[in-house]
Amino acid sequence: MMRRFIYLTLALISFGIGGGLFLAAGLPERADYTAFSVPGETRTVAPEIGKLAPPFESVTLTGDPLNLWDLRGETIILNFWATWCVPCRVEMPDLQQIHGDNVRVIAVNLGESPAQIQTWVDDLSLTFDIVLDANSQIAERYWFRAPPSTYVIDPDGVIRAIFYGPVTASQLRDAIAN
Repeated sequence: MMRRFIYLTLALISFGIGGGLFLAAGLPERADYTAFSVPGETRTVAPEIGKLAPPFESVTLTGDPLNLWDLRGETIILNFWATWCVPCRVEMPDLQQIHGDNVRVIAVNLGESPAQIQTWVDDLSLTFDIVLDANSQIAERYWFRAPPSTYVIDPDGVIRAIFYGPVTASQLRDAIAN
């Protein structure tokens, strides 16, 4: 009986010490795993709220080059989508609605053919930038999970909100205002 008491007491002491060490050390920051450095930039970038948005260069559906960091000074809504994604189709009118009004929408398509994309763009009368991500390089930089995924990026290039799943114009306006 005494032996059980000693073992139980030692186990509780060990548990207490371990818990104390855990609380003192804390958990690692997610950015320690998702962040990376960019040449010429003193801060790291990461696809997380409060961090600089990962830069990318690509071409739009119309063949124009687009460099995210060249757009600093503008509020950006960065949306990842695909034509086979039903929730993506549902949110596109809201993205079109918020495009303009000092907000630039950039919709990154996930590896589909330009012809397939163009049919969809024409059907929905979309006028914002459609970026092609044929090799998933942009999606990888943003640790893409599933479409639709939307990032609100402030004029300084910092991510202010992230939405996984369909988003409304009202939600985006609220995220921009905060």
